[in-house]
Amino acid sequence: CTSEEGLGIEASQQDEDGKIELAFTGTAPTRSTTTTISPEEAKNFLITVSQGEGIIRGPQTLGTMDMRFPVGQGYKVYAESCTESDAESNNNNWGQKRFTGSSAEFGINKGETTKVKVGMSVVNASLCVIINPSLSNYFKKSCTVTLSDADRGLIWNYDNAGKTENGVSTDGQVAYFNVNEGETRTIHYTIIVANDNKTITKEGTVSLSRAKMVRLNLAYDSGF
Repeated sequence: CTSEEGLGIEASQQDEDGKIELAFTGTAPTRSTTTTISPEEAKNFLITVSQGEGIIRGPQTLGTMDMRFPVGQGYKVYAESCTESDAESNNNNWGQKRFTGSSAEFGINKGETTKVKVGMSVVNASLCVIINPSLSNYFKKSCTVTLSDADRGLIWNYDNAGKTENGVSTDGQVAYFNVNEGETRTIHYTIIVANDNKTITKEGTVSLSRAKMVRLNLAYDSGF
């Protein structure tokens, strides 16, 4: 009897709920148009559903979230592809691109599925190092670029940096950095190059902005 009553209550509650179905679109610096994000890409997005000032559910991955919610108005969805912490610590501290987005307010009706669109955009910055042949041909022994204030142990060298060959550049290893909205972030770097006759050390800074990549191009012509 207890089991049957429980099932009856659960069924009744489901009848009073509605469902939401999320669709995501994304933009990135490498894309000239807004692109639909596939369900496979979105399944690990962290979803938070709120109503008014209160959080109803989340943050929770889309693939594990129950998408049934009580009937009502004033719902909103916030989505992020990963947390701020993961955006800098994943991939051995090189980080990853981070997308976030929010829906417009919407209502949930009894027994209906409400389709909700969430526009996602890149909210962190990226940096790579590209070594020009003018430098690699002269300093065959070593070249390293270290970020002195990122505290993540990131070092570029000949093996993981981007290259320029026949006028075509590749990015190589990319590092990602969180940047507050409306602000820039300054990163300090140290370049050390050496061959059998000479070692040169140079320090500098780069300014990073949201949704933009900075390519630090290293070339040598009696200096940097």
